[in-house]
Amino acid sequence: MQKYATVNRLNNVVSKVGEFEPKMVGKVIGLFAQDILEDFEKDFPEVFKTIEKEEQKRINKKLNSLVIDIVKEELISAKV
Repeated sequence: MQKYATVNRLNNVVSKVGEFEPKMVGKVIGLFAQDILEDFEKDFPEVFKTIEKEEQKRINKKLNSLVIDIVKEELISAKV
């Protein structure tokens, strides 16, 4: 799933919401994570069906951490 968390994907998500503003961080993080999950599920439809709920939660937490790091590095650091 990490391979889906790219700067290019982040830029595509940001382009859909307009010019990035720091107050949009939460929205961008949510949309970025959602976009990654949707594509991953399209490419591997059976994976999430076979994983227990607790494991899905753990995966989502790790994904959110990864997404937050990328957003901070690419968008927040760039604005400073």
